Amino acid sequence: MLKRYTKSLLNSVSGAIPLPQLIHASGQNLFLPVYHLVCNQTPPHIRHLYQTRNEKLFRQDLDYLLKHFQPLTFEALNATVLEGKSLKKPGFFLTFDDGLREIYEVVAPILKEKGVPAAFFLNSAFHDNQALFYRYQASVLIEKLEQKTVSDSPKKLVAKLLLEKQLLKEGEMKNSLLAINFNSREVLPELAAILEVDFSEYLQTQQPYLSTAQTQELIRQGFYIGAHSHSHPEYRTVPLEEQLQQTFKSVDFITDKFNLPYRWFAFPFTDEGVSRKFFEEIYKEDKVQLSFGSAGLKHDSFVQHLQRFPMEGTQQSAEELIKTEYLYYLAKAPFGKNDLTRF
Repeated sequence: MLKRYTKSLLNSVSGAIPLPQLIHASGQNLFLPVYHLVCNQTPPHIRHLYQTRNEKLFRQDLDYLLKHFQPLTFEALNATVLEGKSLKKPGFFLTFDDGLREIYEVVAPILKEKGVPAAFFLNSAFHDNQALFYRYQASVLIEKLEQKTVSDSPKKLVAKLLLEKQLLKEGEMKNSLLAINFNSREVLPELAAILEVDFSEYLQTQQPYLSTAQTQELIRQGFYIGAHSHSHPEYRTVPLEEQLQQTFKSVDFITDKFNLPYRWFAFPFTDEGVSRKFFEEIYKEDKVQLSFGSAGLKHDSFVQHLQRFPMEGTQQSAEELIKTEYLYYLAKAPFGKNDLTRF
């Protein structure tokens, strides 16, 4: 609540301060935006989860980034992070999570047009449309529940099952479905059966994820591919052993399948609450060379771990978002709130 209020206040004054001045004052020359997809019509598996950027807004984002930052290549990012080389001018590196097909259909053509490199992070369990992320399942079910053709009878059965599983929340049923987490996800296929939703059919008809052929073509075009866990748990909700299994299974799958000379990993959801031991294990023997979180402009105690800034969930312009984030960084700096320490 305090963070939201502070950012709202900072946003109201951000227009008066040039971004180069904020970059110089903060000393933060590296900016890492993260998205999931770009689309003009949000698909059902995303529609009830977060607000997406449309093609026009994404192009405006890129134009603003290119005005104030240089797009970094894989080699330049590695040199900056792993070799400690300083950037002569501010740089940005673009990433996308979840391996959605809009990356191939919408995002990549725009990036090629503008000469912007990017990395796309895939879940090994979902690639090639083998399975559907549990949060996407929830969104598809909400979409079905909101259809006028669904009678009260199945709705009551859904509520009854959620109550039996102690998953029924106050308010609309939508809130209950959105609150289902990785550890309670097994209820979703049961709910789907009640509502006559076939997730396998949805995967085949909608094809939400990248295929192997599309991924290979993206690599051929010069884009980078990384891992995003096997089945997208929130890491702080599962034990260390499963965190490591999820990570290595996905990194090994992506690296071997596409014969990659690098091993990159981006956390699903957040890296909040992940222990020092986890990072020590993944960096041993270069099992993971670079990893990515999404906590905004912050410094991690591990230099190989980079924090990205989420650009979705709002229709604010890139100028508003980025300036506010830099102002927020400067506001926290005197209190030591920009440093993440792992225990």
